[in-house]
Amino acid sequence: MSGHLEKFEKSLSEKYSRNVVIVCQDMPNKYVALAVHVAAKGINRELPMEKIVGRIVEACTRAKGHSHWNCITAPRFGFDVSYAEEYMLQFKIDNHSFLLFRTKEKCGNGEED
Repeated sequence: MSGHLEKFEKSLSEKYSRNVVIVCQDMPNKYVALAVHVAAKGINRELPMEKIVGRIVEACTRAKGHSHWNCITAPRFGFDVSYAEEYMLQFKIDNHSFLLFRTKEKCGNGEED
């Protein structure tokens, strides 16, 4: 693991008083931080996981300006998904695992790939 990633994880863990682990990242750090922020805030408020997932997808849609976002959460899981380059993140907060990605589908409504 690179020193930069370790520092990034440590800063996120300290910020939210949670154990944050970035498992796999193909996304700029500012969007990783956004997803972790939304998830940690929901966990801290003890929101249902369905609501947390919805908020993560909504936040990414607003921040990145396009849809086709998907988020999966479970205690543990494996995956093999096709995603748009620079639009995938797998992370853990304590015992919650998250997979966030944007599909490669053709965009509508004037969205750019």
